[in-house]
Amino acid sequence: MDPYDAAAAAFKAHAGMGDHQLRAAITAALVSDRKRTLAYWLCRWRQRVIWFGGWEEPNCGGWSFRRRGRWAEPTPISICRVFTYYGWGWQLRLPTTILVHSPTGTYCSPDGTPQAATRWLSKRPDWP
Repeated sequence: MDPYDAAAAAFKAHAGMGDHQLRAAITAALVSDRKRTLAYWLCRWRQRVIWFGGWEEPNCGGWSFRRRGRWAEPTPISICRVFTYYGWGWQLRLPTTILVHSPTGTYCSPDGTPQAATRWLSKRPDWP
């Protein structure tokens, strides 16, 4: 079935669906159509090298440089899925842990959160 026909059918039959389910059905149909193109796969490959999370639309849907009439922040920016820069700090994925530098300090954590930190390298906050 053509994805656009599937999206149209989902839109017509949305009486029993919530808005979220309807949007999910339409998005899935459009993404399945986009996956057939070379541009989609080149975009996915480029996102593995460098990803501008603040500017890119989901599922290789294009770019959005402006929001509400102002320039959008490009962060988070991820390089090779190993180093990610956020506006407030950065994280580096290591083989067994994640090294995070944030306003609360620099620490190693298996999931990147300060609550699960296994080693603090600077400014250990007082956690309850």
